[in-house]
Amino acid sequence: MRYKNSLIGKHFKVLQQVAVFHLHDLFSTDSEIFQLWKATGELGAMLWYPEVAAADMDLYLHDLKVLIDNLLDVWAVLDPERILTKMKIHILPHVIEDIPLFGPALLHSTEIYESWNHVFRLCSTFSNHLAPSRDIAGTILDMSRFKHQVSGGWWKDCDGRYVQAGVKVRSFLQESNPKLRARLGWSAAEDAIPGSVKTLPAARQVNVTAMTWAAGVHPLSCVEPTLRQPNSETLVNGIQWVPCKSVVAKSGDRCQVGSWVFYRPSTCESPTTNNLRSSTEMPGTVQAARVHSILQPQDKIFARRLSTERIIVQCFDILATADEVYNMPVLMPSALSPGSSVNSVALLPEDILFIFNAQHDCRSSRCAPSGRVRVTQERRETELTQAVIEHANIERWLLNMHALHNSHLIRRVLPRSLWAPKHYLQNRSERHKEIAAALRISRPQKRAATAAKRAETMRRKKADKPAPANSAPQAEA
Repeated sequence: MRYKNSLIGKHFKVLQQVAVFHLHDLFSTDSEIFQLWKATGELGAMLWYPEVAAADMDLYLHDLKVLIDNLLDVWAVLDPERILTKMKIHILPHVIEDIPLFGPALLHSTEIYESWNHVFRLCSTFSNHLAPSRDIAGTILDMSRFKHQVSGGWWKDCDGRYVQAGVKVRSFLQESNPKLRARLGWSAAEDAIPGSVKTLPAARQVNVTAMTWAAGVHPLSCVEPTLRQPNSETLVNGIQWVPCKSVVAKSGDRCQVGSWVFYRPSTCESPTTNNLRSSTEMPGTVQAARVHSILQPQDKIFARRLSTERIIVQCFDILATADEVYNMPVLMPSALSPGSSVNSVALLPEDILFIFNAQHDCRSSRCAPSGRVRVTQERRETELTQAVIEHANIERWLLNMHALHNSHLIRRVLPRSLWAPKHYLQNRSERHKEIAAALRISRPQKRAATAAKRAETMRRKKADKPAPANSAPQAEA
């Protein structure tokens, strides 16, 4: 692995979520290394829960204990001594005790505080280096005082009364200085209204031409919706449609073309009939799909009305059994599933629940790195090329259960039979005793070998060290 000593937290997060999909050619799927990556991915997604309902706490802790046991069991089989030398692995079971007291592990993560080391170093770099500790403490104190004052904090004056900064000072960053606020890391979160649709930027709208409904949903087949004129019962047919950039799901996620989503149909157009399909036909069902296009009427009279946008999605069915290698649900296009006739649906923006991540099943499809693409450097294509995976024309996808985003929502809508954790070792107690007995023999042997090697190295260095030169003879009187 290149740059293995230069990876930081965000790189490890990416590897934890997608590594198993790229290791099936490097290791056997039954090997301990592959099982270790799989156990790490499953545990990471479960630990990344932002919230846990009180009614689900016992079940969540049970699942978390199974996943922690699996990770430790794989390490015990692969390298049992690592559990004794790596403190993070050793203290991992204590997370189960902390979550009921302090909430999900994500809330008391220490990773965000490690970024403060950069600020701490800058305080020392830009000081006069005469009294580093005092300068760092004074700089941090000034920063904290400034933050307290401009954010509307209170303090006691000389008379013991609580006072705060004036209105102009409190509004200095909030209203008139958005750029300075962003530089200080105080960026206001952009309000995402669920069900809202974002149009294309003005620069791109110049090159976009309106299209018919058939052109907008091609190559899928979906019946064009019939809209009514504002303040009228007159139906309008043959509306011209324009593409949009994104739509906000109920969870606040921004869904773009190509995003994988879960949706619950409220009132949507069926691809086979001209009638509206209501939620009573499929009561409370949550289905998986991939966004094909986001369309909005070109006429501004319709665009200003609510529920005129349509989200065209390609429907996917989740198979009843999970993949035997990855332990992940399998997604297949609905048109390819036996007894299914629904391939695409035109949804309303408020029907989208949240997004999820899916990966192509390259292992069973035998995808190979047979493609070549040009390398982009500084936003320009170069003459250099690199190999890329070319996916086979097989519509078989895996719902990535190692993904961190929306991990709690995904498990909430899926049947538990598709993701319930299972123990890696069935006879855990007996296997642990065997591994511990072998470790009691191998560890002293390794220590003795290491000591002998260290002594041999010291002896060789001492033998190679040149003898000190004799002192110069004293001059005769």
